[in-house]
Amino acid sequence: MRALMRTIGVVLLGVITAVVIVAVVEAINSRIYPLPAGVDPNNAKALKEVIATLPLGALLMVLLGWWLGALGGGWLAARLAGRLDMLHGLVVAVIILSAAIFNLLMLPHPIWFWVAAVLGIPLGGYIGTRSGANKLKAA
Repeated sequence: MRALMRTIGVVLLGVITAVVIVAVVEAINSRIYPLPAGVDPNNAKALKEVIATLPLGALLMVLLGWWLGALGGGWLAARLAGRLDMLHGLVVAVIILSAAIFNLLMLPHPIWFWVAAVLGIPLGGYIGTRSGANKLKAA
């Protein structure tokens, strides 16, 4: 039972870390590329129209946030896991990928963005997980 609780806690901490990282990057992104005046962020139709006109840099920042979130969350989960460190980190990456795919299904994005997200998030998660796992074994 203790191992299960540790697993849940470690994965939860990894996901929270990833979400915080994504939120910080997206907050920076919204400062650099603010929504046009009068656009309601709760209006899906209005957001769809804005996404179609976003500059490349804004889209790349979103991808960077997702990638860094998977990397950081995966790293922390692997670092804290103790055993099965790779599994813990990769579970975090899968959760972040699932959230990103949900977002991609809700709002239209270019095909290249889909490909970059679906390939980049697991890669970021793997790199972070591998790095966190290696640090633990070296300590």
